[in-house]
Amino acid sequence: MKKPGFAALLLAVVMLFSIAGCAKSGGNKDAKDDGTRTITTEPGSIPINDPNDDPELQTESTTAAITTTAAPVTAAPAPQTTTAASGWQNAPANVLYRPAASQFVDQYTAYAYCTDTAVQNYVKMRLGPSKSQFNVTGTQLPNNTPVTVQSVSVNGWTLCYYQGVEGWIRSDFLFGAPVSDAATAAPPAGETVCGGPYLVNVTGEYAGEPLNMRSGPGRENALITTVNNMEIVYVADNTPIQNGWIKVTYGNDTGYVLYKYLEHAGDAGDKPVLYLYPEKETDVDVKLTLAEDIFFSCTYPAYKNGWKVTAAPDGTLTDRADGKQYSCLYWELCGNADYTFDEGFVVKGSDTAAFLEKTLSEIGLSPRERNEFIIYWLPRMQNNAWNLISFQKETYTSVVQLDISPAPDSLLRVFMAYKPMDAPVQIRPQRFDPFNRTGFTAVEWGGVEVE
Repeated sequence: MKKPGFAALLLAVVMLFSIAGCAKSGGNKDAKDDGTRTITTEPGSIPINDPNDDPELQTESTTAAITTTAAPVTAAPAPQTTTAASGWQNAPANVLYRPAASQFVDQYTAYAYCTDTAVQNYVKMRLGPSKSQFNVTGTQLPNNTPVTVQSVSVNGWTLCYYQGVEGWIRSDFLFGAPVSDAATAAPPAGETVCGGPYLVNVTGEYAGEPLNMRSGPGRENALITTVNNMEIVYVADNTPIQNGWIKVTYGNDTGYVLYKYLEHAGDAGDKPVLYLYPEKETDVDVKLTLAEDIFFSCTYPAYKNGWKVTAAPDGTLTDRADGKQYSCLYWELCGNADYTFDEGFVVKGSDTAAFLEKTLSEIGLSPRERNEFIIYWLPRMQNNAWNLISFQKETYTSVVQLDISPAPDSLLRVFMAYKPMDAPVQIRPQRFDPFNRTGFTAVEWGGVEVE
């Protein structure tokens, strides 16, 4: 057999290298790094930004491992002109937005640090300069992580680079040097606050998210529970603020929350109680509709979207759910209600008991109802020099709408607002229509001290 010549062997080798080269480059030709790199997303690679996405306020912080995919860059990459031209608002939420070249800067090192260390000790990177943009997978940077700053601020966010990953970090989370927890402490320790109900109102970047309650005044303490936004917590009188934290009670739990997320709720109604007197044993449903910005601070029995009781003629109420018996239905309110003093009475503190006995009888309360009213309010009022007193009408019934089914034949709602006074003032005397108890009768009384 004739052996192949040198030229034939050389041609075969060239052809083999050509085929191998095509096979290597042809399958992924679009993935080359030509300075216009984008992040492609596969199913599951980038979590959707849902209400649990930024757990700064509601969960224990955890630090995810960050995989190093490339060495740090030494120059700013070329801009992605298609998204830069239309602005970040029009950029896809799941593709890295890169600003125009004019917005890049000489790179420098900054330290990523979440200033709200009370509830989180890491910083997230996003694909665009907004919380609405998706997270960059696996980028929960522990506080004081050094990152490379690449661009000027866009919408309060800055494009940064960390261990082969690009993403946007809130500009106010970037510092020129490592930050200590003491540098971000909120109100000074030792300041005390007035007691009472406080409304949880989480605002700012994490508006509406639940608030952590911890076993001590600091992020390092164990998580007890979370308090939903717009829920009520209670603070004891003269409670001190400790490094921005304050001790509160929420349900059966007592612990510490961040004070800056609390608002004093104010008292809208103390101890309104409702008595029901049907002519015969009757199943009665009671519902209360509260005005905007008015909340329950306490109810008894528990108000579960209404009360369902069986009422007896002597006023005994039996909860139809568990069979427990009560003499009345009770609630307290917090919030800001505008009570008026266009008419009323100015009463010396020492005369309070006699005044209430006489006036409550004129209004229509029974001896038992008057007695319970007076023993609740007298200790609060008798030591004041004077009390300005006005029994509210529409100003209260518009705050708390009462729905009783079946509807009572007679309904009396008594709500007293009063102001402690150092000296008497002139006011138009208040008059009352006579109240006649006929048929199924419902009687409510309550009150509030107005500052």
